[in-house]
Amino acid sequence: MNSLMRMAMAGAALAALMAGPALAETEVKPVKLAVEIQHKLGLAVQPLAAAVRVATLSGYAKVLDPSPLAQLDSDIQTAAAAASASAAEAARSKALNADDQAVSVKALQAAESQARGDASKLALLRRRLGLEWGAGIAKMSDRQREALIGDLAAGRAALVRIDTSTGQGQAGLRTVDIDFGPLGVFHGTVLGSARAADARLMSPGLIARVGGKNAGLLSNGLSAPVTLTASGPVKGVVAPRAALLRSGGETWVYVRTAEESFVRKPVEGGRPERDGLFTSIGLKPGEQVVTAGAAALFAAETNVGEGGGD
Repeated sequence: MNSLMRMAMAGAALAALMAGPALAETEVKPVKLAVEIQHKLGLAVQPLAAAVRVATLSGYAKVLDPSPLAQLDSDIQTAAAAASASAAEAARSKALNADDQAVSVKALQAAESQARGDASKLALLRRRLGLEWGAGIAKMSDRQREALIGDLAAGRAALVRIDTSTGQGQAGLRTVDIDFGPLGVFHGTVLGSARAADARLMSPGLIARVGGKNAGLLSNGLSAPVTLTASGPVKGVVAPRAALLRSGGETWVYVRTAEESFVRKPVEGGRPERDGLFTSIGLKPGEQVVTAGAAALFAAETNVGEGGGD
């Protein structure tokens, strides 16, 4: 195959790549290319090396107003004191009623009714913690919750709601680094799931506590797109830049499956890096991808430049 033919095939392949969408809809079949033709085309391959990256997610963060939580905590403390007092009064009335009827049955029943009512009110307020703020805050002890509210009031901490598209990556997330741009990067500890979903992002949402010397700068209602750094690493490969082909809105590489056989595979969920795209889906370490001559393989696969002949 002379140089003019190789140039024609490469040019036709480039045109087809730019035309694009129809390619993504066709079934991907192996491309057969004899070894001597591969040499003439200068075809080169490179094995994919294993790579490990820190998991990052694109998300959205909003600083929550802690005032409703502080009010609810105050109501709980008041109700707890009332429940304790009425329970003690009911106990005294019962003892006095048993001792020569010093307290009438009617008074005893009234005291016990008051104690049950106060206990019920306290239980409802505690349930509201879970219903309004999620299980993470509901399971805190009174002392832990009081300390959290103290830090929020003093500007030593802030509560942030975190959302990602369709809730991606939220399951199992324990710690996050939230970049608020000029305000800095804040380390957050996930307390638990939020109770109300974000209808726009279809996200269940998480509530995190962030701290640090600049936590007081995170005003209530402040929101920003953020990059979340999860604690667990992700294993994958980096597809070299020279191996990448764009078509039909997708990115592809050719993988050698045998000495004379190649298959085009999509690079799914690729994250841009200096040397190419990192992906943890589909491609495996050790697979040989074509880094030179991919355009000729594309032309052979789509019969570009051959008038649709055999």
